[in-house]
Amino acid sequence: MQRSLKWILGIISVLAITVVLAAVALLFWIDPNIFRDDFEQLAAKQGVILKLDGELSWRFFPELQIVTEKTSIAAPDATNTPIATLDELSVAVALMPLFNKQIEVRGLAVKGLDANLVVNKDGSSNWQQLGKTDADKKKEVADSSDTDEAPSELDLGIEKLSLSDSHIRYRDDSSGQKIELKNLQLEGQDIRL
Repeated sequence: MQRSLKWILGIISVLAITVVLAAVALLFWIDPNIFRDDFEQLAAKQGVILKLDGELSWRFFPELQIVTEKTSIAAPDATNTPIATLDELSVAVALMPLFNKQIEVRGLAVKGLDANLVVNKDGSSNWQQLGKTDADKKKEVADSSDTDEAPSELDLGIEKLSLSDSHIRYRDDSSGQKIELKNLQLEGQDIRL
């Protein structure tokens, strides 16, 4: 009995040491900045201009995350004016795909979101083109004469979403309506857009 308990404790100790060594190896072997272009290109494919101005770094608690500061989001229009800026963006990722230099996103945490949402007098908004790819825009033009087909939808799933210390301003120039949300805190799980 005592001998089997020693074996079990020995196995648990080896597993714990292996996990710690894997985390340390990840820190030294894989620089998170190599994913910068991947994040920006992935966002561009989804019709979002994402600029990661800060350095990317690792965070290991409460889960493995890639963290950056000073991030901005814009719609792919002529001005590319940021719709939102973020003080800190944390992307929770799965561990095993990282060793193949692939990213599997588990969740997002945003601190210090500062968003300006504007509806112009003509009814168009500054977020209207957000999430629309070039293919979507071409399809809209082609489908404008044929309304039988349903528009393609963006299929985006996020296991966890956290929004903290955020500030959102909404202004509708056509109606004169203004809304401002300060110190916004939001938590969500299993979000599907």
